[in-house]
Amino acid sequence: MANEWWGTLSIYDHREPVFLKSLILFDRLVIPLPDHPLGNQTSEELDRLHADAAYLASHEAAVIYPWKTEAFQEWQTDFLREALAVGKTDTSYDTRLLLQQRTEALRPAGTNAITAVPVYGARADYRKAYTQLTEVDDQTAMIEIAQLLSVPDGPVPLEAIVRLRERESFRSALRAFRSWQTDRLPELLGDAPVRNANLIREEFEYLLGRYEEELGNGRFDRKKIAVTTVLGLGAVVAAALGEPGVGAGLLGGTASHLFSLRQCLRPAWKAVRDRPCEAAGVIFEGNTLV
Repeated sequence: MANEWWGTLSIYDHREPVFLKSLILFDRLVIPLPDHPLGNQTSEELDRLHADAAYLASHEAAVIYPWKTEAFQEWQTDFLREALAVGKTDTSYDTRLLLQQRTEALRPAGTNAITAVPVYGARADYRKAYTQLTEVDDQTAMIEIAQLLSVPDGPVPLEAIVRLRERESFRSALRAFRSWQTDRLPELLGDAPVRNANLIREEFEYLLGRYEEELGNGRFDRKKIAVTTVLGLGAVVAAALGEPGVGAGLLGGTASHLFSLRQCLRPAWKAVRDRPCEAAGVIFEGNTLV
């Protein structure tokens, strides 16, 4: 049975480049679909979104979440506000968290486990989201993996992306790339992070090259941008990186023009469970590593 990565977006992200970019980085996108226009949406825009979502779902590139504003507001009041112990939060961020919570109910037959990850179209969006959590006492040790990746550039037909996604070699490269970040990297960091620095760099660059080679089979324009994966660290990995000199040694040892690692503390709306790490977000940034 498959383990899948799902990207959760805000109610308006279909308008932004982050929508197409996310289609090549996740097994599926969770697309919130209202049954009537919201805010400044038009009927024509919503009809097109319904058609696009149905097409992507039919090719196992998306799952549809029927959006009900009343249910969302009730969830905000009864669950999220209590969990965060804060007042007003960012609605787009809250939308991503709601969808992250609802993925289990959307899990298709044959899928063993889902890692649902909030997606942000810019660093400022991510920063705005977590700064809403500053009243939370607990902070989670995070590691940010910034990598230069090729993504679709400009208007790209969904059909072109779907054709690439349906290549088994592309799916295999994507699975290996993601599995390394969430499984293999925490193992190396929790074991002997400084000693493993060269191995981390070599393995990551190999998998990144394999992914880029497969992406080159896509019949659409591409450009390279920095894409940052944020992982919340479990106790064992955080403790290993917290030893004197380890964090600095790791960052220096893995220095590369293709990717970088950065350690930080961030407020978190939920704790990392009894796992080495848990995905906290994916951020599409500029054209240089941060």
